[in-house]
Amino acid sequence: GEAEPGLHFKMPIITSIEKISVQIQKESFQKTAEGDSRMQAYSRDQQPATIAVSVNYHVTDASAVYAQYGSLKNMESRIINPKTFELLKNVFGQFDAADAIQKRAALNADVYTSIRAAVRGPVVIDSVQIEDITFSTQYEAAVEARMQAIVKQQQAEADKQKRIIDADASAYEVKAAADAKAHQIEV
Repeated sequence: GEAEPGLHFKMPIITSIEKISVQIQKESFQKTAEGDSRMQAYSRDQQPATIAVSVNYHVTDASAVYAQYGSLKNMESRIINPKTFELLKNVFGQFDAADAIQKRAALNADVYTSIRAAVRGPVVIDSVQIEDITFSTQYEAAVEARMQAIVKQQQAEADKQKRIIDADASAYEVKAAADAKAHQIEV
């Protein structure tokens, strides 16, 4: 049976207590202390990424959780964790690496929608947050090199425009001086 919060008695050896909270719970999938990541996926352009994500959920039927899984941790390990791993990889695989960063809100919404639709039963997914996406160092170095090349190209274009403006100004000064000299001679 279920008991509300407060003082209750139980028969020793015959009964046991399993606390199942109906408050919002958070399950995090982040880097471990050893540096190994629990969530790794590939983008559509086959860039490996390490993703830190958290899922907030709450139990709607504590009796069903106990009957089907025995505890909240068992439910997490049998429903929420596998579905989160699977669906995050599937959804992340639909985005290019650049799009995953630039369109993070859309990625987050797609992951949330797919996990919420897949996790049914005595639990409701309240939110999913993609907290961090880390790509390989080679990919990040390539992006940095590309951005530096773009900046250099823009700087060269700005320098070219400045030289053109300076040349036009010099030509205007020469023409104005020649016009003044011609006017002086004419007068």
